[in-house]
Amino acid sequence: MDAAVSHVKPSYSEGYALCMPCGRLLGKTFRDKPADAIAAMFDDPATREEWWHVAQAHGWTLRYVFSQVWIPKFFRSEPETETA
Repeated sequence: MDAAVSHVKPSYSEGYALCMPCGRLLGKTFRDKPADAIAAMFDDPATREEWWHVAQAHGWTLRYVFSQVWIPKFFRSEPETETA
């Protein structure tokens, strides 16, 4: 790992994300503005508002959220040795 990256601390951000009726946040919709979060899911500007109203009728919500961003650290595992 690059030495310059190894000491990078996590950062936090706030924004908006869509939430499914079951309570699961859709991370791919995380955006700075509510309209941008909706646009991340419903990308056709001509039908976006209509589809968003349908989604809300089915229980979808727009949530104000905080997000933590960090660089993942992966650890190499040793393969198990086979015994005969």
